[in-house]
Amino acid sequence: MSGRVVRGFCAAALVAAGLAPGAAQAGHLPAIAGETVVTVDRAAKMRISIPRRALVAIDTSKSVDIAGGGRLTGLVLRENHAQGDVASFIRVPAQLGSDIYASGPHAPVKCDTTFPGYTDCSKAKMPTHYDLHRGTYTLYAFSEGNVPATITLRFANFGGSVTLNPGTPVGSKSVPLATSFGAPVAWSAGAAVEPTSAADLFTVAWWKTDQSAYAEAGACWYDGSDGIEAAGQYRWVPGCPAGSSISMSEVSTPLYGPIFVAKAGQHGLLGTSSTAEPGTFGLGAWTKAQGVRDTGGFAYWLGR
Repeated sequence: MSGRVVRGFCAAALVAAGLAPGAAQAGHLPAIAGETVVTVDRAAKMRISIPRRALVAIDTSKSVDIAGGGRLTGLVLRENHAQGDVASFIRVPAQLGSDIYASGPHAPVKCDTTFPGYTDCSKAKMPTHYDLHRGTYTLYAFSEGNVPATITLRFANFGGSVTLNPGTPVGSKSVPLATSFGAPVAWSAGAAVEPTSAADLFTVAWWKTDQSAYAEAGACWYDGSDGIEAAGQYRWVPGCPAGSSISMSEVSTPLYGPIFVAKAGQHGLLGTSSTAEPGTFGLGAWTKAQGVRDTGGFAYWLGR
């Protein structure tokens, strides 16, 4: 896999330091407020200003509301320099509980490393807020299917309110996941996406299972034409041969326990990655469990 694709998950924090070089010009741009309302009916972007350090509660029930919108709806804030902050706030489909997942930079967790090779974070003070630097950012808002939506983001250390309507369209498209392997004990599926620019890439999948004594789940990435053969060949087999995979990635009814017992019922995952250039990329999902059924999902790319 080449370096074009950077993989991660919505639970990961992207930490960066420094002040945006363009911060001096931020006064000419719309600025955030304590309650920042973003309206969206298509994938679009706009430049905005964060005039001073901004805090957003990690608890999304306190910091984000999303009304309306498609199956995957949200926004991404990307600071306008190479090592800038990135924060995202994304609502997943009903099959994954319609929950809102967020990621962003925050204060580092200070764990006990007294003993070599052992890290104990049980008594560490966990961060409560994402922490964005002062600077200029590009705000990307999207709603899969171009269904109108309103996204409200609350900045804990700001007052007032503002409504933003991103007006510069960006490319986007969703592609259904095609099943390549389906059986009562395993399922895998995927799709090829073809962003026309640098883009964020999302994999959304869901399925139901019986309670299983052992289970796994994961997301796949293929860069370029690697692994993108006709459906039914190896590209989406569990474990992602010739590609890259992150497993244990469920965000709905997760696996638990030392032997990876999986609860019966609805399961799902949201995988995120990105590419710095246009191209063809394979996105997929897989699971191994008992009684796998009612499967589905889609891949989505959001251009920059």
